[in-house]
Amino acid sequence: MVAVAARVRLDLPCAVVARAVHSQRRARGNDTFDASWYRVAVRGLQQLTIIMACACCGPASPSAPPSTTAPPSTTASPSTTAPPSTTAPPPTTAPQPTTVQPLSDARDAARALRNKLVAVDAHVSLVKNVNTFTEYREVLSTVEKAKGVVAAEPFVYAELLVASAKHGPIQVTVKGVDPQRVGRVLGLGAYLTVGKLQDLASPEPPAVIVGDALAETLHVRVGDPVTMTLPKAVTQPSSGPTLAQTFRVTGFFHVDFDEYDERLAFASLTAVQKVLNRGDQVMGIEFTVTAIDLSTSVARAIEQTLGGSPYVSLDWYARNQELFRTLFGDLRP
Repeated sequence: MVAVAARVRLDLPCAVVARAVHSQRRARGNDTFDASWYRVAVRGLQQLTIIMACACCGPASPSAPPSTTAPPSTTASPSTTAPPSTTAPPPTTAPQPTTVQPLSDARDAARALRNKLVAVDAHVSLVKNVNTFTEYREVLSTVEKAKGVVAAEPFVYAELLVASAKHGPIQVTVKGVDPQRVGRVLGLGAYLTVGKLQDLASPEPPAVIVGDALAETLHVRVGDPVTMTLPKAVTQPSSGPTLAQTFRVTGFFHVDFDEYDERLAFASLTAVQKVLNRGDQVMGIEFTVTAIDLSTSVARAIEQTLGGSPYVSLDWYARNQELFRTLFGDLRP
């Protein structure tokens, strides 16, 4: 086991989307991106630094001898060995030199990281370079009919204060998803330790699924209530005062990715929209494709179908390009 540790700067998905959209607009000569919607969602979270340990399972070091039981002289002078007998091991059982494949190990580690990322965010995210997205139902219908798309859903990210009966408010990121669609769009179901994604459809009080580390911090169990509200520092255009919303914990997940397990929760889209008090609009539409290797081409095709700006499609690699280049260089899983 070879542990490779790298200190990297990790932006949460909505921050990565905002930066990637801005980069694409500038590259196309259109530097008109209004990031206020994204800044609201990720205020205070963009400078988080974590230690990521990528465990690469591999054979012994290439400098180590292939075997410790057979002295080198036995291969150089076979005639000096003991006479053949029925107890001598057959030649095929002799230890063979092990071929080290560091590239394969790195690729496996990159794929493992990719799988964790697409558990929380889909293969492709479709966002807008303006801070309103109210026509998402029509766009969702177009995306679902596109070639190569398996399933899609609208989503929203919100930076909220969450408190429990045993712990005061802490700042976390809550992702609003469609309970009826999320199971086909995200890989989160495989990382649930308690509960089901369908539980998010619970109406009153609305359900929330939290990272297991966050649950420990809040000292909550399944069935316990938590309160969510907007931070006072966050200003949003709204039709009324910000009100606290009570949620009921229905499940836990463990992605083995600290920023997710410690600072992320999932709730229904409508419940998060209610806390944000911005009306019926979303941050974007995310979708999964028939094969993840096709994510880039499908993303581009859908963006062209929608006529380009203000719509921008970003696949999983575009959202996390800085992270993967820091850890794996030019290797793309």
